Amino acid sequence: MTKQGDWPNRLRAFRKRAGLTLEKVAQKLDLSISQISRLERGQSDLTGERLKQFAEIYGCQPADILGSIPRQVPLVGYIGAGAEVYPFDDSLMGGGLEEVEAPPGYADAMVAVRVRGDSMFPVYRDGDLIYYSRDADFHESECLGAECVVKVVEGPTLVKTVMRGSSNGLFSLLSYNAPPIADRRIEWAAPVLWVDKRRRMR
Repeated sequence: MTKQGDWPNRLRAFRKRAGLTLEKVAQKLDLSISQISRLERGQSDLTGERLKQFAEIYGCQPADILGSIPRQVPLVGYIGAGAEVYPFDDSLMGGGLEEVEAPPGYADAMVAVRVRGDSMFPVYRDGDLIYYSRDADFHESECLGAECVVKVVEGPTLVKTVMRGSSNGLFSLLSYNAPPIADRRIEWAAPVLWVDKRRRMR
């Protein structure tokens, strides 16, 4: 049996990272939901054999569950038709309602949105995670020519490539499979920092 430490929290963190519910894990291990819940609260002992089973389900090594907790960042919304970002909470700069694994180069202000459907095909597909900084303002030097999460003044939040518009203070937003949006004012824009394509839906 493993010694009581911080493994219950790690067990829960790896389950969430794998996108599995308590019910789904219970079915895979032929256990009850309450048994899984007690393990995640450290109220039951974790045997070596059970540890191996959890690791196989979560796609990690047993030592990972006994080691450090994977860093997590808030998932604050999803990207739908027209590459528009729909928030899970009231603000895309908020805390989000769930968390996903942090990418390399993790920073405290980082958040993620998930691609749904084929709105950004062929560059992005269903399930891809796009990471950016929630401490965003709008710095032309960082955003021009770059793919960004963009909040249009009195308009939607989009994932687009930012280009100069027809006059000072206006910008055009380019997409992969939709017509460009010309001459818009930008409230804030955050360059895409990382894309995780491992979570693509099957």
